[in-house]
Amino acid sequence: MRIPVSRIEDVRRFLTRAREEPPRLEIPMFESPSPQAGFPSPAADAIEGALDLNELLIRNPPATFFLRAEGESMRDAGIATGDILIVDRSMEAVPGRIVIAAYDGDIFVKRLRRNGDDMVLASENSTPDAVYPDMPLAGHDVVFWGVVTSIIRRLTP
Repeated sequence: MRIPVSRIEDVRRFLTRAREEPPRLEIPMFESPSPQAGFPSPAADAIEGALDLNELLIRNPPATFFLRAEGESMRDAGIATGDILIVDRSMEAVPGRIVIAAYDGDIFVKRLRRNGDDMVLASENSTPDAVYPDMPLAGHDVVFWGVVTSIIRRLTP
């Protein structure tokens, strides 16, 4: 993989941090017999245990990074502008998975699909005026950065 000279130190810092053990932040997890619209009462003494988001969302910490999504091409896959994608570099890019790929030098988030005998990077936006053609892998410089494993979306500013 080629890295611009101006970004070498950033990549070194990233790789050094990736080797460190992530800190544990355990947040109470409330048990609820059925989904409710209100906040469960702490007085109900229904704390199921503690939930560590690192443990829940990150399978392989040294191979994981975050990336902020931009654009609407993956809207039907539940990915919107501003979402934070959790990406695992150790997972294999296989058809059906949402991947981060460098395609002819530009970075994209797309679903890897088989189209007959060919492989393509496909958008998922069925809005009538949205035009996102499939991006064939054959004949292009494609490097897979990783597989998207989770999406984090802030609902309030």
